Amino acid sequence: MDITKKKNMSKIDFHVHYLPKAYKEVMLKYCGERPDDFPTPDWDVDSHLEAMDCLGISTSMLSLSSPHINFGDKELTKALAREFNEDGAALVIKYPGRFGLFASLPLPDVEDSIAEIQYARNILHADGFAFPTNTQGVYLGNECLLFCSYEVMFFVTEKHSLFCCLL
Repeated sequence: MDITKKKNMSKIDFHVHYLPKAYKEVMLKYCGERPDDFPTPDWDVDSHLEAMDCLGISTSMLSLSSPHINFGDKELTKALAREFNEDGAALVIKYPGRFGLFASLPLPDVEDSIAEIQYARNILHADGFAFPTNTQGVYLGNECLLFCSYEVMFFVTEKHSLFCCLL
């Protein structure tokens, strides 16, 4: 049987970037109008839901777009992770079954990231965590992130979550 022709099969999009207004404002302040050398696209929940319906996607797993939340200020990074994770969790609650959340972490700070993992897991009920390929020049393979990565992967396995997004 060709599974692509099965009409009642649910589709889950695991690579969806949401762009809360506050995130776009922070990017504009710290990165200008062209972070990552291209303009930041517009994003709104209604248009995204319409696109999902048009494409037959039942659920989108949300994660923030690059360039990530670390703009060089540790306390700001920690606050932005919390704010944007709460924004994403609010969408999950408002549109049950339509969205899941891969929470952002205040990397490369391991202690703050573990604290955010606990909050996102226990309070926000995040489905997993998004890891940018690098944050402030610290790449995923850097030894300082090994403990943090181990903790996140343990959580994903323990809770039977489907995915830990590697951006």
